[in-house]
Amino acid sequence: MIKITLPDKSVKEFDSEIDGVGIAKSISNSLAKSAVCIDVNGELKDLSYVIKEDSKCKIYTKQDQYALDTLRHSTAHVLAQAVLNLFPGTEFAVGPHIEDGFYYDFMFKENIKESDLSSIENEMRRINKANQLFIREEISINDAKNKFLKQQFKQELISTADPSEGVEGDNISIYKNDHFADLCRGPHVSSTSQINHFKLTKLAGAYWRGIETNPQLQRIYGTAWFSKEDLDNYLARQKEAEKRDHRKLGNELNLFVNTEELGPGQFLWKPKGSILRQNIEDYSKKAHADNGYEYAYTPHIGRSVLWETSGHLDYYKEGMYPPLKK
Repeated sequence: MIKITLPDKSVKEFDSEIDGVGIAKSISNSLAKSAVCIDVNGELKDLSYVIKEDSKCKIYTKQDQYALDTLRHSTAHVLAQAVLNLFPGTEFAVGPHIEDGFYYDFMFKENIKESDLSSIENEMRRINKANQLFIREEISINDAKNKFLKQQFKQELISTADPSEGVEGDNISIYKNDHFADLCRGPHVSSTSQINHFKLTKLAGAYWRGIETNPQLQRIYGTAWFSKEDLDNYLARQKEAEKRDHRKLGNELNLFVNTEELGPGQFLWKPKGSILRQNIEDYSKKAHADNGYEYAYTPHIGRSVLWETSGHLDYYKEGMYPPLKK
């Protein structure tokens, strides 16, 4: 007898082991249709995960953020599958869900263009219509190294035992659908047929693990939703946001110049922009002074012992400016 405690403290009893689908069906058919993933004792799992002992469970449906994250991560897997189908020999790195979407990083034999995204989308739709099941397996480290033999980024993830990619202990979790396989801790939606409303949005450059001395990859961004209405609304919001982008407006109004050479968030202020900036700074300073605030100034740089004491050097060294050399 297995006891499943639900969020409302009610308990359901089952004669034998049970998976997430079975639990959802025991509650209602409508819940089973809307269910996407399940929390088992604080860990997010696929609906196919088999529960063999008394557990606390919560089922997430299409209305929950965890479910949306699961859909988007599953869509990233299909993206990688489509890319490898269309561009044999491509090396693939990682593909997490992010706010409002997902991305996947690739090293192509020859860099692709924005115009290639439509053909990749079409291949993704073909995969989705094929109704391929997402199947989780646990394999040994040696088997994983052999499976991803020509994939240098997967080899590194295996060697560094990255838990976010399903590499924990002696066993490694992978997800397979059709002939495609990827390192992953999950969870995923049940099959590719559940991925219907998505869009690849842009192509960008990205360094492996965000370190500029590492290989430069191409990152494909996308978004995915459970309904066409949600997808259309998101794309409409993005279009409106682009019209109001401060970088676009600043250049159009002759306020400043921003280029890739300067780096993100860096601007060369033109005379009109400098006047606007000065007025804003003066207003801010006066408003602070009028409300009883006092000013203090600190240096922009300091000795390393300062950052060791604050803890920044230990945790954020890779993202800090390098030390000045004599």
